[in-house]
Amino acid sequence: MLYSGTHDMPIYHYTKCLVNDELRYMVIGWNERDEVVLPKDTEEIWFDIFNSFCTKTSTNDTDTYYALINELDYLRRRYKMVEILVKELNENNRETYGYEISQWEFSILATPISEQKKHFEKQFRIANQDIELKQSEVDKWLEENDTGEPVKLYKKKIRLERITGLTIDIKTCVLDEWIEIISEADTINEEYSKAHANG
Repeated sequence: MLYSGTHDMPIYHYTKCLVNDELRYMVIGWNERDEVVLPKDTEEIWFDIFNSFCTKTSTNDTDTYYALINELDYLRRRYKMVEILVKELNENNRETYGYEISQWEFSILATPISEQKKHFEKQFRIANQDIELKQSEVDKWLEENDTGEPVKLYKKKIRLERITGLTIDIKTCVLDEWIEIISEADTINEEYSKAHANG
């Protein structure tokens, strides 16, 4: 069974899925060691949760980060999908698969399929470079900003506990609760700042 939304997915699991691109954390009760077979709709559910969380936490910084993550995910998905299509590509399915390949922004030549190996290898190298460049943009953004990376997640948890006086278990604290705790901490900080500004 998978987490289904921001109401039941813990921030720890969300962060692992987001930062490590590890969707096994979508499985409720997964112990981080055992092998699991993910249901077909795992990616779709993950993107629903991701988009919902993005909407609920939207700021300029998070919008930039989520845009980068979306671009990186598209490039990875594109690579995987075209790789599958090219492996199965033959003269009999050339029209259908060729169309699908072109929809993922890869080209297919008019020459026989058997003669296109180098053509596809070059496109895969370029696609891999695109992924690496986008990953470096994401990494740079993560270095420059306070993010949900696991180490920084623990730091944020400690900061939130200090501000709010709450005890937070990031492995059970669901996303909706996490958002509310951050909102409460922001309110406490604003009140504190106003009180000190007024003397």
